[in-house]
Amino acid sequence: MLDSGAFTAWTKVEQITVDEVSKSYEECLKYAHFFDKVWLVNLDVIPGAPRKQVDCAELDRAIEQSILNLEVLTTRFGNRVLGVFHQDEPLKYLDKLISLSSSSSCYLALSPRNDLPESVRVEWAKSITRRVPSNIKTHGLATMGVSMSRDVKWSSGDSAAWIQNSGSVWLTCSLRLGKRLSVKTGSSPTGSVTKQGSCPALKKRPLLPRFQNLV
Repeated sequence: MLDSGAFTAWTKVEQITVDEVSKSYEECLKYAHFFDKVWLVNLDVIPGAPRKQVDCAELDRAIEQSILNLEVLTTRFGNRVLGVFHQDEPLKYLDKLISLSSSSSCYLALSPRNDLPESVRVEWAKSITRRVPSNIKTHGLATMGVSMSRDVKWSSGDSAAWIQNSGSVWLTCSLRLGKRLSVKTGSSPTGSVTKQGSCPALKKRPLLPRFQNLV
């Protein structure tokens, strides 16, 4: 799953264009043969700026531009591009994305607001995933908290917090059906090296029940 970087640009109050995203995706897709499937997240336009209230006109313009970006990227990269639906956007926009997704990727990204309590984010995600037809998969953006992972029926999800909170420990974990979870230690992004052996963090944090059948 390749992300456009729209949220990062928004937090830095920077502009990013669909052509810039296309170039990045083109570079990454040179290595697509290493993977079974590569998905691309649309360049969604987030209205306003951090800690700033937006009005309906700004929201409408953002949605309109997001749809245009989705059309451009789908034309360039085919049916591998996910539209993005944000919390607080109108349900009629969700229905449009569902309609577009049904005829293309059959995959939809959902983005809860990061400035709300986790319980509110989870309830929103549960209500939206129930509205999405069963033939369309859902990917959660910044949705790997315990409650969010356990209580919402995601097809996939991501979270930068997993890397940000990992400290100096850098692990490469591989999952294989019918086999144990193998952990390989190596150089961390900071240059320190961890020892070969078991990982206490994994022992303290067992896999969620829904994932235990994978190991």
